[in-house]
Amino acid sequence: MTVRFPVVPSRLVFSLVLGVLLGSACGGQDDFPNEDELTAIQGLFHLPAPPEDSTNQYADNPAARDLGAKLYSDTRLSGCGTVSCQSCHPAPAYTVSTVKAQGCGGETARNPPSLLNTPYFKWFMWDGSRDSLWDQPMGPLLNPVEMASSSEHLREVLTDHYASDYEAIFGKRPEDEPDPDRLLANFGKVMEAYERTLIRVNSPFDQKLEHFITSANQGQAAADPFYRQLHVFVRRARCAVCHKGPTLSDFQFHDLGLSEGSEALDHGRAPGIEQVALDRFNSAGEYSDDPAGGASRLSGISGETGTDGAFKTPTLRNVALTGPYMHNGSLATLDDVIAFYNRGGDSATFAGVRTDTIIPLYLSDSEKAALKDLLQSLTGAETP
Repeated sequence: MTVRFPVVPSRLVFSLVLGVLLGSACGGQDDFPNEDELTAIQGLFHLPAPPEDSTNQYADNPAARDLGAKLYSDTRLSGCGTVSCQSCHPAPAYTVSTVKAQGCGGETARNPPSLLNTPYFKWFMWDGSRDSLWDQPMGPLLNPVEMASSSEHLREVLTDHYASDYEAIFGKRPEDEPDPDRLLANFGKVMEAYERTLIRVNSPFDQKLEHFITSANQGQAAADPFYRQLHVFVRRARCAVCHKGPTLSDFQFHDLGLSEGSEALDHGRAPGIEQVALDRFNSAGEYSDDPAGGASRLSGISGETGTDGAFKTPTLRNVALTGPYMHNGSLATLDDVIAFYNRGGDSATFAGVRTDTIIPLYLSDSEKAALKDLLQSLTGAETP
């Protein structure tokens, strides 16, 4: 049964953020959760069905899904003949367990993000340089370091091995498609159709959260088994400032002050904004099935601030599966991630200015353990 909670008013969101920034000195565990915190906690509950993608008319097409599934593991798509989408995004985490992934031309520049639950996302790649799930696969396909392919090579593979599948979806054979960019866009659209099936939800976290909400509404929050973990997550560690809503992400970009470990700094969202605006395959372009809707997506990016060195807030769902962590894969374990936030970030060798919400937390060992338990509870049931 779908459980719905009221939309959180903006004044309550502001109140919650202000409260957590001021720390917990004004209140102990016995007043948790206050009204605003309970509203935020209720907002974490119940992940709905993935939203539709109006910019891809094939997003939920079964034939497109099936072709995408075949292409996902086909190494013939790469210029070197040894790399597929699956190479960098293998099950069950749909990312690699190494710091970087190995492509045709060497190591990837960043740690590959997991593809689990990506239909819920608003931006793709760590820097948001792609604005749709069908646009995203073309970056790795054409990147000389990753799959080192081209539109002509894609045409050859589709013609030789998938011509009838392609024709059944798009009404013409791949060799008869005069526009190579249309061929690329159609590749991206069938890949989205497949990736929309990579869903892992219904985690122990959801079950515990539902029980806690019931307890809190009955005035019994402190007696609930999930009380300690949520107190740390929402109040002490301030995770809910950015990891909010049922996706546990604000879909925004933040500079965490994470050291790059070298002088070659990654500037993240700042160049990503320019890339997505100029991308011929963005959701407002001629290959979109809803350019007006895509233009609405892109309308606010020119006004973004604090983008230098900022990276996308990832979902925390299934986070225990997806290490190593961060855009550069520099934090190997959940313990390392918690330690990073606990010390208030790193002191040097990162681009931009660290967001002011990243400050030392002074968590005790037991609080760190409680936070880790909560993160581990976010692993969802495997997709059938």
